[in-house]
Amino acid sequence: MTGGHLDPMAARVEAVNKFIDARLMAQKGKAAGLEQDPVYQARVNEFHKTHLINIHRARLLGGMEPSAAEIDAYFAKNKDRITVPEARKIQMAVLKTREEAEEIKSKVQSGELTMYQVAKDYSIDPYAQQTLGEMGWVTQGTGFPELDKLTFSLGPDEIGGPVESPAGWHLVKVLDIREVQFDDIADENTRKLTRRTILQEKLNQYVVDLRRNDFKVVVYEDRLKQLAKEEAEWIAALEKKAQQPGSLTQKRTEEYQKLLKEPAGSAVSP
Repeated sequence: MTGGHLDPMAARVEAVNKFIDARLMAQKGKAAGLEQDPVYQARVNEFHKTHLINIHRARLLGGMEPSAAEIDAYFAKNKDRITVPEARKIQMAVLKTREEAEEIKSKVQSGELTMYQVAKDYSIDPYAQQTLGEMGWVTQGTGFPELDKLTFSLGPDEIGGPVESPAGWHLVKVLDIREVQFDDIADENTRKLTRRTILQEKLNQYVVDLRRNDFKVVVYEDRLKQLAKEEAEWIAALEKKAQQPGSLTQKRTEEYQKLLKEPAGSAVSP
């Protein structure tokens, strides 16, 4: 049960005791007729289904193993899908004029201002005060061309610009760089990912063929929409009930608000 990793005798005894206790409890539950419980039966059926799926999938994969030549050919054809491009985490400020941007850039480079201060106090980006200029990870070719070119010419912690876009004049700082991944089929990790992708596609196609040829499946969209509508109405009714005076949710909200208003140290220790 433990794979031989429990060396101390006390740990072995504890593991055996837990196993014995679990078996005893299961026997008592069976004797009490709990196997007939609908929830239990549903979970057992779900376990059986999942287990059968896993066994069947394992057998299928054994016959779907791609050859080395197939892996090479697939990667050559689908390199753009498999490769994770270089990405850069950036911080940006947008200024009204080139002159203002040049002046502020000089202050940042001299240490008089930080990019956080620039984004908060000077940027005309409507979201700058909330994000402090942090734009997250961006990949090449997804932004305004001149801005994109600038971003991917900078090194870590380097500030570039100003460069113009329809939004204004941009200053960009690179916070972090994530190198390109899975771009060489000679790399072991790239080869493994390509193999897994091939196998997943074959499995997906197998299931599609099952639906198309062996087990006809029809989804009645009108019924699906009706069920979705009923669920939305049920949730709306719960939300309305929770907002009513005297509801449990309302009471808890009032208690929490009262607690927040109490001065520090006024709570009574248990």
